[in-house]
Amino acid sequence: FNDQLKTFFIDKRKNSNNEIFICDSGNNIIKKIITNSKPQILLNFAGTGIQGFFGENIPAKQAQLRNPFAITQDNFGNFYFSDRNNYIIRKIDNSSINNPIISTIAGNRNFGTFTPDGNLAKNSSLNRLNEIVFDNKRNCLYFIEFFDDQS
Repeated sequence: FNDQLKTFFIDKRKNSNNEIFICDSGNNIIKKIITNSKPQILLNFAGTGIQGFFGENIPAKQAQLRNPFAITQDNFGNFYFSDRNNYIIRKIDNSSINNPIISTIAGNRNFGTFTPDGNLAKNSSLNRLNEIVFDNKRNCLYFIEFFDDQS
């Protein structure tokens, strides 16, 4: 495990406990910084560090990711992130704080063109996901794709 952040892009979010969550694309991992400790502690939150796709409904630390790129959080403490080069959006269910579970909520892992409205999210072809935001008032997840005119 390499504690050096080696990426050209990092997205981060801070939760209500002042913990910072970082998408480290270069290491194919999501890290957590515990800021209320002295010294601050850097931990692995999701991903093994091995680039790939592995893991549905398993502990997030055991999953393989392929360039996590953007991350957001809902009011329940769940995280959503773009697994950019797997062309999917994944959820980390944080209801079990010690063992959060990862699952795919959107994307079929096929780089594709525009998918029309009305398709199931998991059946949709997504392109390189650049940004992801959760709207807690509307309980909606929004994202932006790089090579598609739709968002």
